[in-house]
Amino acid sequence: MISSMPHGKSRRSLGRSGQPRHRRAARPVILARLAGRDLAFERYRRMVRYRRTPKDLDRNLDTWDESFRTIGENATDVGNGFYELPSGDNDTIAAVGPKLDLPVAALIGPVCSSAIFSFAQRAKESGLVRLFGETSGGNLRGINGNGFFFVRLPASGLEFDMPIVGNFRRWPQPDRGVLPDVMVKPTAQDFAAGRDAAMEMAVRSIRS
Repeated sequence: MISSMPHGKSRRSLGRSGQPRHRRAARPVILARLAGRDLAFERYRRMVRYRRTPKDLDRNLDTWDESFRTIGENATDVGNGFYELPSGDNDTIAAVGPKLDLPVAALIGPVCSSAIFSFAQRAKESGLVRLFGETSGGNLRGINGNGFFFVRLPASGLEFDMPIVGNFRRWPQPDRGVLPDVMVKPTAQDFAAGRDAAMEMAVRSIRS
Protein backbone atom coordinates (compact mmCIF):
# COMPACT_ATOMS: atom_id res chain seq x y z
CA MET A 1 0.00 0.00 0.00
CA ILE A 2 2.72 2.49 0.86
CA SER A 3 6.08 1.33 -0.37
CA SER A 4 7.83 -1.42 -2.31
CA MET A 5 8.96 -4.69 -0.83
CA PRO A 6 12.53 -5.76 -1.58
CA HIS A 7 11.36 -8.25 -4.19
CA GLY A 8 9.09 -5.75 -5.94
CA LYS A 9 5.66 -6.58 -4.50
CA SER A 10 3.46 -3.75 -3.29
CA ARG A 11 3.15 -3.06 0.42
CA ARG A 12 -0.12 -2.66 2.25
CA SER A 13 -1.21 -1.55 5.70
CA LEU A 14 -1.75 -4.39 8.14
CA GLY A 15 -4.59 -5.16 10.53
CA ARG A 16 -4.41 -7.10 13.80
CA SER A 17 -4.08 -10.43 12.00
CA GLY A 18 -1.01 -9.25 10.13
CA GLN A 19 -2.75 -9.86 6.79
CA PRO A 20 -2.52 -7.14 4.07
CA ARG A 21 -5.43 -4.74 3.82
CA HIS A 22 -6.90 -3.63 0.49
CA ARG A 23 -5.29 -0.62 -1.18
CA ARG A 24 -8.31 1.54 -0.28
CA ALA A 25 -7.09 1.48 3.33
CA ALA A 26 -4.61 4.23 2.40
CA ARG A 27 -7.44 6.71 2.07
CA PRO A 28 -8.30 9.03 5.00
CA VAL A 29 -11.19 6.75 6.00
CA ILE A 30 -8.79 4.51 7.92
CA LEU A 31 -7.80 7.45 10.12
CA ALA A 32 -11.44 8.49 10.45
CA ARG A 33 -12.36 5.03 11.77
CA LEU A 34 -9.42 4.93 14.21
CA ALA A 35 -9.75 8.43 15.66
CA GLY A 36 -13.08 8.54 17.46
CA ARG A 37 -13.04 12.33 16.94
CA ASP A 38 -12.54 14.77 14.09
CA LEU A 39 -8.89 15.21 13.16
CA ALA A 40 -7.64 18.71 12.27
CA PHE A 41 -4.36 19.15 10.41
CA GLU A 42 -2.58 22.33 9.44
CA ARG A 43 -3.58 23.24 5.90
CA TYR A 44 -0.87 23.97 3.36
CA ARG A 45 -0.54 27.36 1.70
CA ARG A 46 -1.42 26.76 -1.96
CA MET A 47 0.54 28.91 -4.42
CA VAL A 48 0.47 29.39 -8.17
CA ARG A 49 2.64 31.47 -10.51
CA TYR A 50 0.01 33.00 -12.78
CA ARG A 51 -3.48 34.44 -12.80
CA ARG A 52 -4.29 33.16 -16.29
CA THR A 53 -2.28 31.12 -18.74
CA PRO A 54 -1.04 33.14 -21.76
CA LYS A 55 -3.50 32.65 -24.60
CA ASP A 56 -0.73 32.01 -27.13
CA LEU A 57 0.37 29.00 -25.04
CA ASP A 58 -3.09 27.50 -24.47
CA ARG A 59 -2.97 25.37 -27.60
CA ASN A 60 0.09 23.56 -26.17
CA LEU A 61 -1.43 23.00 -22.72
CA ASP A 62 -3.78 20.03 -22.31
CA THR A 63 -5.60 19.30 -19.04
CA TRP A 64 -8.70 17.56 -17.71
CA ASP A 65 -10.01 20.72 -15.99
CA GLU A 66 -10.26 23.93 -17.99
CA SER A 67 -10.49 25.99 -14.78
CA PHE A 68 -6.74 25.39 -14.31
CA ARG A 69 -6.15 28.01 -17.00
CA THR A 70 -7.63 30.73 -14.79
CA ILE A 71 -6.80 29.24 -11.39
CA GLY A 72 -5.05 32.38 -10.15
CA GLU A 73 -7.66 34.97 -11.10
CA ASN A 74 -9.00 35.32 -7.54
CA ALA A 75 -5.72 34.53 -5.79
CA THR A 76 -3.87 37.00 -3.55
CA ASP A 77 -0.60 38.47 -4.81
CA VAL A 78 1.90 37.65 -2.03
CA GLY A 79 5.01 38.86 -3.86
CA ASN A 80 8.00 37.22 -5.53
CA GLY A 81 5.80 36.03 -8.40
CA PHE A 82 3.48 33.95 -6.18
CA TYR A 83 -0.33 34.07 -5.95
CA GLU A 84 -1.94 32.39 -2.95
CA LEU A 85 -5.16 30.48 -3.47
CA PRO A 86 -7.92 30.74 -0.82
CA SER A 87 -7.83 28.08 1.89
CA GLY A 88 -8.95 27.59 5.47
CA ASP A 89 -6.73 27.22 8.51
CA ASN A 90 -7.22 23.48 8.99
CA ASP A 91 -7.66 20.37 6.87
CA THR A 92 -10.17 18.17 8.70
CA ILE A 93 -10.90 14.45 8.53
CA ALA A 94 -14.31 13.82 10.04
CA ALA A 95 -14.56 10.86 12.38
CA VAL A 96 -16.57 7.86 11.17
CA GLY A 97 -18.09 5.36 13.58
CA PRO A 98 -18.04 2.89 15.02
CA LYS A 99 -14.50 3.56 16.21
CA LEU A 100 -11.99 0.79 15.55
CA ASP A 101 -9.90 0.04 18.63
CA LEU A 102 -7.02 -1.97 17.18
CA PRO A 103 -3.36 -1.48 16.28
CA VAL A 104 -2.56 -0.57 12.69
CA ALA A 105 0.85 -0.47 11.01
CA ALA A 106 1.90 0.95 7.65
CA LEU A 107 5.11 0.52 5.69
CA ILE A 108 6.78 3.56 4.15
CA GLY A 109 9.90 4.23 2.12
CA PRO A 110 11.48 6.49 -0.53
CA VAL A 111 8.93 5.59 -3.22
CA CYS A 112 6.04 6.94 -1.11
CA SER A 113 4.98 10.23 -2.68
CA SER A 114 1.90 12.25 -3.61
CA ALA A 115 -1.25 10.97 -1.85
CA ILE A 116 0.68 8.23 -0.03
CA PHE A 117 3.10 10.83 1.36
CA SER A 118 0.09 12.78 2.65
CA PHE A 119 -1.33 9.64 4.27
CA ALA A 120 2.00 8.88 5.96
CA GLN A 121 2.24 12.47 7.20
CA ARG A 122 -1.26 12.40 8.68
CA ALA A 123 -0.72 8.97 10.17
CA LYS A 124 2.44 10.23 11.88
CA GLU A 125 0.91 13.47 13.13
CA SER A 126 -2.21 11.76 14.48
CA GLY A 127 -0.30 8.93 16.17
CA LEU A 128 -3.02 6.50 15.08
CA VAL A 129 -0.84 4.38 12.79
CA ARG A 130 2.65 3.10 13.55
CA LEU A 131 5.04 3.51 10.62
CA PHE A 132 7.78 1.02 9.73
CA GLY A 133 10.49 1.17 7.09
CA GLU A 134 12.48 4.10 5.74
CA THR A 135 12.00 7.84 5.32
CA SER A 136 9.22 8.50 2.82
CA GLY A 137 9.44 10.35 -0.45
CA GLY A 138 7.89 13.80 -0.67
CA ASN A 139 9.07 16.69 1.46
CA LEU A 140 7.72 18.16 4.68
CA ARG A 141 8.53 21.66 3.41
CA GLY A 142 6.01 21.31 0.61
CA ILE A 143 5.03 19.37 -2.50
CA ASN A 144 3.65 20.08 -5.97
CA GLY A 145 0.29 18.77 -7.04
CA ASN A 146 -3.45 19.52 -7.15
CA GLY A 147 -3.42 20.13 -10.90
CA PHE A 148 -1.26 19.60 -13.98
CA PHE A 149 -0.84 20.67 -17.56
CA PHE A 150 0.35 18.21 -20.19
CA VAL A 151 2.70 20.44 -22.15
CA ARG A 152 3.42 19.57 -25.79
CA LEU A 153 6.44 21.13 -27.48
CA PRO A 154 5.17 22.21 -30.92
CA ALA A 155 8.30 21.47 -32.95
CA SER A 156 9.27 18.07 -31.53
CA GLY A 157 5.91 16.81 -30.25
CA LEU A 158 7.55 15.89 -26.95
CA GLU A 159 5.22 16.08 -23.95
CA PHE A 160 5.85 16.57 -20.24
CA ASP A 161 3.76 17.07 -17.11
CA MET A 162 3.86 20.47 -15.41
CA PRO A 163 2.39 20.80 -11.88
CA ILE A 164 0.71 24.15 -11.38
CA VAL A 165 0.12 24.35 -7.61
CA GLY A 166 2.82 24.44 -4.95
CA ASN A 167 1.80 23.41 -1.42
CA PHE A 168 3.91 25.04 1.30
CA ARG A 169 3.87 24.59 5.07
CA ARG A 170 3.17 27.68 7.14
CA TRP A 171 6.07 27.05 9.51
CA PRO A 172 9.70 25.94 8.89
CA GLN A 173 10.06 22.20 8.37
CA PRO A 174 13.02 19.82 7.93
CA ASP A 175 14.12 19.16 4.35
CA ARG A 176 13.03 15.50 4.19
CA GLY A 177 10.06 13.17 4.03
CA VAL A 178 8.17 11.50 6.89
CA LEU A 179 10.29 9.50 9.32
CA PRO A 180 9.03 6.05 10.31
CA ASP A 181 8.41 5.27 13.96
CA VAL A 182 10.64 2.23 13.51
CA MET A 183 13.48 2.57 10.99
CA VAL A 184 14.14 -0.67 9.10
CA LYS A 185 16.61 -0.53 6.21
CA PRO A 186 16.80 -3.51 3.85
CA THR A 187 20.16 -5.23 3.49
CA ALA A 188 21.73 -7.00 0.54
CA GLN A 189 20.94 -10.28 2.29
CA ASP A 190 17.26 -9.27 2.53
CA PHE A 191 17.09 -8.62 -1.22
CA ALA A 192 18.85 -11.88 -2.03
CA ALA A 193 16.46 -13.86 0.17
CA GLY A 194 13.32 -12.01 -0.94
CA ARG A 195 12.81 -10.99 2.69
CA ASP A 196 10.99 -7.86 3.82
CA ALA A 197 12.36 -7.01 7.26
CA ALA A 198 10.04 -4.02 7.69
CA MET A 199 6.96 -6.13 6.95
CA GLU A 200 8.09 -8.80 9.38
CA MET A 201 8.70 -6.25 12.14
CA ALA A 202 5.32 -4.59 11.53
CA VAL A 203 3.54 -7.95 11.72
CA ARG A 204 5.31 -8.80 15.00
CA SER A 205 4.32 -5.43 16.41
CA ILE A 206 0.64 -5.92 15.58
CA ARG A 207 0.50 -9.45 16.89
CA SER A 208 2.28 -8.67 20.16
